[in-house]
Amino acid sequence: MERHINLQTTAARLRKTFQYPTDESSLENSPEALDEEEQETLITTLATQNETRNYQFRQFLLLLPAISSIPYVIFIFFPPRSFRTSTTYVLCLLSLSSLASTAFLVWRTDPSLTGIPVLDGWTGAASAFPLTSSPSYGGITQDDRDRRRRRRSSLSAATIGALDSSSPLEKYLPYLNGSLCVLGFLTGYLQHRMIEGRYHTTEMSSVWLGVLPSIIYAAVLVAKVVMAGVDPERELGALRYEFKGA
Repeated sequence: MERHINLQTTAARLRKTFQYPTDESSLENSPEALDEEEQETLITTLATQNETRNYQFRQFLLLLPAISSIPYVIFIFFPPRSFRTSTTYVLCLLSLSSLASTAFLVWRTDPSLTGIPVLDGWTGAASAFPLTSSPSYGGITQDDRDRRRRRRSSLSAATIGALDSSSPLEKYLPYLNGSLCVLGFLTGYLQHRMIEGRYHTTEMSSVWLGVLPSIIYAAVLVAKVVMAGVDPERELGALRYEFKGA
């Protein structure tokens, strides 16, 4: 919320740069105007601060699959009596594979990218790193993309080039992870029905074990969509270029 307010205030100041006040009162009540160099400095500063917070939040997201893997390790080595079946081991392996895939995607991809083209296109995050050689795309020039790459490299060397040279694994892993989530849920439900029929119990541990990877992956996707929604360089940069050509 605070970042959205800051963006609105900055946008108002950028608009003022290209306005022609009709009287002194409008000039006094308007935000202070910014020249072209100040605009560039301000946009770069806000974009850098935003990306720094995104990468810090990414460290928190990495903890989610790591912590969520603990129950599956326990069930593999110390399963309760009712869970000592081959289905339990299959469920745990599927869930651990899904959690590992989620952690890999969080670590490898840009914080604001989900790796799913439909979601990235909807949020506008994909326009910042398009697979095209055209000089301008979505209001963002090649110079803007170069600046983003330099900031990403200064924040995390491990992710440099991740978007520009995605491997087939990175390209298809989001879909594979979604399939693992579905298989995990179905296996957990099957395990629940087996335990219910054998021990006449209504406990839901198997169902929760099966659905937990889906919850974690969904939480990560939502967090990435939210981070993609706050992009000072895209919002303020597009505003600047729009008036610059007027």
